[in-house]
Amino acid sequence: CDTGRLDMAKAEFPEVEKWILAGHSFGGTAAMSDMWSRWNEMDESAAGLVLFASDVKQGLGCGDTDFAGIGLPMAHVTGSNDGLLNQTLSALNEAYNSNATFRVDIYGANHGSFGAYNDSARFEVLGQVDGELLIPSEVVWDLEAAAIANVAARTGVSLTNASESAMSDDSMDDEDTAEPSGESSSGRTVLTGTAGVLSSVVAFGVLFLTN
Repeated sequence: CDTGRLDMAKAEFPEVEKWILAGHSFGGTAAMSDMWSRWNEMDESAAGLVLFASDVKQGLGCGDTDFAGIGLPMAHVTGSNDGLLNQTLSALNEAYNSNATFRVDIYGANHGSFGAYNDSARFEVLGQVDGELLIPSEVVWDLEAAAIANVAARTGVSLTNASESAMSDDSMDDEDTAEPSGESSSGRTVLTGTAGVLSSVVAFGVLFLTN
């Protein structure tokens, strides 16, 4: 039940001390499954979990997945107008969240607003109808970045003045500039599409899984 993506990211960025596993929708399910696997393996490099428009699901064939009571730094972010996430089941599944979960429900956000992609064919291809987006997607992305930063700040890696020192560093080259979010991000690159550079010295990374 481990996708192996974390091992790929660690091989690419061996200098990263701690990793936060994050994911949107089904990507959140993959991130959750990977984190549960790493927690049981006592892999201390997997230090936090962030779920966007997703939840801690059971019945995936990976045994019971229950982060309650273990103190894992975690964030759970949903949208009030998400037409795809089963809101009733998701509310019940909150019982499996860590007891150190930063919980946010973004008013006016729908399922698609958590990512920068074209989901116009969702109904035609999948028969799915999302809720109405009432706020700019950029606001949702900013709050996603804030949730990741919240978890990062609780991993034991110091983030003090990291942003200021990185942004004032004239020696940063092209790979230190902000880029859209992808499958993995190091501490010197952007966390999501609207977040700034966190640090020119890599302390933590974000493995972002998408559906």
